[in-house]
Amino acid sequence: MNRYDQESKTKVRQELLGRAIVALTTERHSAALIARDELEATFNHFLDLIGHGFRTDKLRPAAVAELQEWMAFDAASNTPKCPGELKVLYLCGPSPVNDLDILLAHGINIHNVWAVTGSPEDSKEAHEQLASSIVGIYGRPYLYNAKQSYRVQYVSSVREMFCDLFVFEQCRSFFDWFPTVQACPSRFDSIPFQIVARCLIDRIGWANFHNTANPFAGSAIAGRGECWAANPLIYPERIAIS
Repeated sequence: MNRYDQESKTKVRQELLGRAIVALTTERHSAALIARDELEATFNHFLDLIGHGFRTDKLRPAAVAELQEWMAFDAASNTPKCPGELKVLYLCGPSPVNDLDILLAHGINIHNVWAVTGSPEDSKEAHEQLASSIVGIYGRPYLYNAKQSYRVQYVSSVREMFCDLFVFEQCRSFFDWFPTVQACPSRFDSIPFQIVARCLIDRIGWANFHNTANPFAGSAIAGRGECWAANPLIYPERIAIS
């Protein structure tokens, strides 16, 4: 039986799994989709547009207070994590020990690892059930984070191989903070709240720019390049590992 433990595969496995753990722990805040410097640049640009259009800057103090309130909520929502706190859904093949050894070596708690495998029919059903459970439990999307993703190519014993690390983010500090219209309609009466909310949606929209479903179409506050933060995240170039 092929144990998929060739040196080339082991090297790529160590590289990608290690990067995934680092992205979700020590670099958790350094490459968030809603980056604070980009958010502040968008926010200031939006207020400048409002000030120029309405010839008044009276909204700025209240809007700044609203933004600071969100930043405090963001800091409280996104606390640091260590590897032992991460939960791993492991879509394993016939040789699960290969990846598991590396996960454990990086500090993942074996009790937080769930392995899924089976026939193609079982796999299809499992994916459908998992997707349904994620939507039912969290009620929010998982957004692709190009800042922390990593793409490689390498040569195995028989052919050229490609492997991608896709990091997804929930943007919890936005979705937990943003009320539904039905639950809290009065919140939307606040213009400063609307300014901050629009800036946050703008950041998610630029990060999701290449999503073919385009759920955040029309969310940009500034035209592309009009503000330094008004640019889409780009898929990382593929790196060759020898």
